[in-house]
Amino acid sequence: MAFPTDDGVTISRHFGRAKYLLIAELGSTWRKLTILEQRGHRLARTLKNEGVEEITCRNMGAGMFKWLGEFGIKVIYTDKTEIDSVIRDTATASLPLLPPESGDKKAYDCKQL
Repeated sequence: MAFPTDDGVTISRHFGRAKYLLIAELGSTWRKLTILEQRGHRLARTLKNEGVEEITCRNMGAGMFKWLGEFGIKVIYTDKTEIDSVIRDTATASLPLLPPESGDKKAYDCKQL
């Protein structure tokens, strides 16, 4: 699972504006903080190649959502800000999946759903 972040601790307000991506393995203490140098389709391809299966974020543009979907990467929306809290909730299956409305062209934000 991966999280857009500016500090390695909290989830950024918007995926496309994050400085870093924190990649973590559920049930493990392993984590990798990566500088987000690529964007869009190239980033989605890189994430797929690194084995990322899902991204948890607070807000994401329609284009990035589409590109991640093309590579089979699931997007999970949350209103939580702390990465560790989301990891704990995911491990206990208490984090709800909040999909955006199909065909919506605005930036997706879980508070709007």
